Amino acid sequence: MSGEAPAGGLSKDVLRQIERLGGVVPDGFVPRERVMATPAGPRQLPPWVQLLLAVRWNEGTLRTDDEFRWKVRLGGAEVEDELITEPRAWFGIGHNDGQFYYVVDLDDTAEDPQVYEVDHEGDEDSPCGDRLSTVLGGLALVGPPPEADR
Repeated sequence: MSGEAPAGGLSKDVLRQIERLGGVVPDGFVPRERVMATPAGPRQLPPWVQLLLAVRWNEGTLRTDDEFRWKVRLGGAEVEDELITEPRAWFGIGHNDGQFYYVVDLDDTAEDPQVYEVDHEGDEDSPCGDRLSTVLGGLALVGPPPEADR
């Protein structure tokens, strides 16, 4: 991210992780009025979510930085309603090629919001969460993307 990129209400820790991973906010990015349907009813898409979804991860492939090395895609994900039974303002921000969706609660106003991992097979009773900076810290950028990923 450039020094002039909008922070969108995200903490310096989150912004450092985005920069570490080669994330770039498109020039001219400005959050806009956008209402999303959630299990808890319609919610405004917060500027920090819009910023995160706008980041371009164009310097390589994001992968989990563990023994699985699952490919990670951030930028929105459709999460089936029956996977999360608690009626909060859930919104999918990505997924990995292993077994998890990454979801946030649109009512979360923290500068380092909670990101919850939801098992795509519904094997867990409730999602487990970690701060966005920690989730990003658990990712690695691996070389330029293969031709098929471009």
